[in-house]
Amino acid sequence: MTKWYEISQDRMCSEHNKGFKVIKPKDSFIVPILCPVCNMSMFSHSDIQIYKEYECCESCRIRWVDLNKEKWLTGWRPSKKQIKKEKTKRLARPRLINL
Repeated sequence: MTKWYEISQDRMCSEHNKGFKVIKPKDSFIVPILCPVCNMSMFSHSDIQIYKEYECCESCRIRWVDLNKEKWLTGWRPSKKQIKKEKTKRLARPRLINL
């Protein structure tokens, strides 16, 4: 559900692979539930703010963006193997939910 198309002067639409459609105002900003890099939940205020700038969660920013900022901004992303290894580490740690 990443491709949006115009359905009116002020609305956009995207079709989910499960068959439903999402319609939003053109000027809205939607933060996904899952990080597009690591596919893990984004649930803190920090995740939302970081997503707006880097299109990833806070953990991905700390792990990859901070070390490779210029590359990141030009489109570089970690390999699937790197992401899998990092997810394994993250899942082994206890995680708190910040409300």
